[in-house]
Amino acid sequence: MENEKELLLAHYKQAKDGKTKIRYLAVLKVKIGMTLVDVASFLLVDQQSIHNWVAEWDKSQTLQDRDRSGRPKTITKELEEEITRLVDKNNPSDEGLHVATWDCRELRIWLKTKHTIQVTDECIRKILIKNKFHYRKLNYKFTKADDTKKAEFLKNFQDLHAHLEGTVIFQDEMASKLHPNKGRIWTREKKPFIETECSHKKQYVIGGISPQTGESYTLVEEKFNAKTFIEWMKLVLNSVLGNVFIVMDNHPSHHSKAARAFLDNNPRIVLLFLPAYSPDLNPQENFWNYLRKKFLNHKIFKNVEEMKKGIIEFIQTISKETVKSVCSYQYLLP
Repeated sequence: MENEKELLLAHYKQAKDGKTKIRYLAVLKVKIGMTLVDVASFLLVDQQSIHNWVAEWDKSQTLQDRDRSGRPKTITKELEEEITRLVDKNNPSDEGLHVATWDCRELRIWLKTKHTIQVTDECIRKILIKNKFHYRKLNYKFTKADDTKKAEFLKNFQDLHAHLEGTVIFQDEMASKLHPNKGRIWTREKKPFIETECSHKKQYVIGGISPQTGESYTLVEEKFNAKTFIEWMKLVLNSVLGNVFIVMDNHPSHHSKAARAFLDNNPRIVLLFLPAYSPDLNPQENFWNYLRKKFLNHKIFKNVEEMKKGIIEFIQTISKETVKSVCSYQYLLP
């Protein structure tokens, strides 16, 4: 082992280019007992490359670039098809990379280690776009959702809507913490920050929207329970004439004895309960996303009272046309 360390050190000193020096230095540090994680952090290279260099050293006792002749290797049509298959399958661990998903950087590393082809991230990006890939945010697909019950709800809702006499309101609740959400901003800073005291104090936003009229109905309270749900229904009754059909999830407060007693005394309100695990059937979720993106993300409040006031004031500035556009429920209709 001592001879191996001396040999690695000699190669390191004799290497004429920086890349080769880094390879020998990385392997030397692994051989003296440093972990791949520590070496990668110290030398600012990825762990997979270090792993490959150690394997190459153990095999051939050299880390010099092999002589190359002719034109540099290019990405052939067959290799491009292999890349698309890898991304479709999306399991980099099959190729020895300890990451959750493929991105341009990981594909570049895979090309270099497996096919000795060195390209830029931009080259990989163009290949993916050419093959109709898009870099998109994942959405949840709730595995416990019952498609039969969702179809049944849609049919009943569509039948009701076809002969509707009243106002449809989609209702939901969300919690907003003082600890700010990290949104995206345009900035000249290399690494922008947002100040936070990591406070988990929160307020509950109880909301409902009418995509028909563009109206929104909102309360912001410290707690959400049967009492606050009833207060929200009172707000709706005082704001809307005629019958009100409220589409909502199955939160326990919606089924409480107090809520049922209130409904018995206020027959203008009819509750329509969504199937379990079906937030995609509630346009109010789109309203929350709009609120987060336009106002709550990277927003700092001094206390919950300021946050409550700010949320209410912002919602009041949202135009009816915006509500209609953001919360359209045409996708629920035939």
